Amino acid sequence: MKTLNEYSVLGLLCLLVASCSPTEVTTPELADEDSALPGTPARNAQARAACDQCNTGDHPKDNYNLSGFTMEEIYGSVHSNTNATSSAACEAGVFNTCNGYMVISGPDGDSERVELKQYPGTESLSDAAYLKFRTIVENIPGSGKEVTIAQIHTRGSGVQRPLLRLSIRNGGYLTSTLAHQYSGSSSYTKDDWFQINHGDRIVVELKILGSGNRVRWWVKNYTTGQEQRVTYDLDDSAYDDWKDKSGTFYFKTGVYNQDAFSSPMRLSYYYFQFSS
Repeated sequence: MKTLNEYSVLGLLCLLVASCSPTEVTTPELADEDSALPGTPARNAQARAACDQCNTGDHPKDNYNLSGFTMEEIYGSVHSNTNATSSAACEAGVFNTCNGYMVISGPDGDSERVELKQYPGTESLSDAAYLKFRTIVENIPGSGKEVTIAQIHTRGSGVQRPLLRLSIRNGGYLTSTLAHQYSGSSSYTKDDWFQINHGDRIVVELKILGSGNRVRWWVKNYTTGQEQRVTYDLDDSAYDDWKDKSGTFYFKTGVYNQDAFSSPMRLSYYYFQFSS
């Protein structure tokens, strides 16, 4: 085991020698998950239900970092992309910030979406970056339905699908989908994990590890205690397409409908952090 002094020497060497290998970025943790919640469960439920106004100054400053994100809304005749920290991003019944929450109420149409989207998004598969958020999930998709809640995508030309997406589908199963190719027909690594129910509190983390062309996701259901963490190694030749797009990746989260809904999903964020 290395002593503290040995670690100090190693750290000094890394400052002096340019050949130090990249290390994984460390994501912040809360000592108590509930400390991110604005108030008691009863008060929180009332606050979210009443969140039909916009107050960008009401975010708990330590819990939110929206710098570099836009709010994209695509539904019906609406197609807008606005700075997420601007009051212009707020829209009653769609994207509201009040009472310590940031609430996205999804549209009801197939392929319609309301999402927080990193912009411009120039992430490389060899540089560490992450998106981490905590949210309360309401209106779970029923049988045969699916909503995507988080993605690692790319703005590279010709791209037809995200590299990685996390969704809730078919009555509440957390599902991960990794695309092997970015255009044309593609094979996928797709897995169902555990159940997410109406009103559950979850944490989601998407991470580019910063070395070896690896990406990782982690989801924990704080309500039930279930969690899953999966790392994908993209060094395999099956992912050569994606490595060609390195330098154009970005993160996003929100409600992206894969189907039409009578009761669209609602995400009430109470913690949102990003770093690259």
